[in-house]
Amino acid sequence: MEGGSYSIEARRDGADLVVTEPNKVSRYQTHSDSVGHFYNPNLDIVFGLRVVDERTLEAFKPHQSGAAPTRLQRVGGSARAEIKVANDNTSAIAERHKQKALDDPSNLQVWCACALAAHKRAVSPGPAADLYGMQMAQVLKEMLTDSSVTPCEDAIPAALW
Repeated sequence: MEGGSYSIEARRDGADLVVTEPNKVSRYQTHSDSVGHFYNPNLDIVFGLRVVDERTLEAFKPHQSGAAPTRLQRVGGSARAEIKVANDNTSAIAERHKQKALDDPSNLQVWCACALAAHKRAVSPGPAADLYGMQMAQVLKEMLTDSSVTPCEDAIPAALW
């Protein structure tokens, strides 16, 4: 959730969206092409969920005018097309750093950290991959004699260092 820490899992099931929250599972039945509705009998409220794009959903109450929608942004994971593009571009980088770990055992931890950062970028492009890259940069800075530059610009860009 933008500006918050609440998270859900949303997946397609036929034409409907199934939302798993920490305390319940809700089926949003298709109301229009990009909107689903869910009636909660306990609260006697209809909730709406709008697909904005492959990375963004908006939650709203369709029968309550004036209420601003809540935007939900994808973190972790990615749309299938993005994963394929990211895998094509970064799997070779991860493999190259794995090979460096085998060829240079004195720096095994460094090259493994670089390989892990590249692999994360292959499966989770965007903010989740950047966050992981920054975390790996902190780990590497503790190991390196010269921690002023990234040892693997292709896996952990200088902007994340």
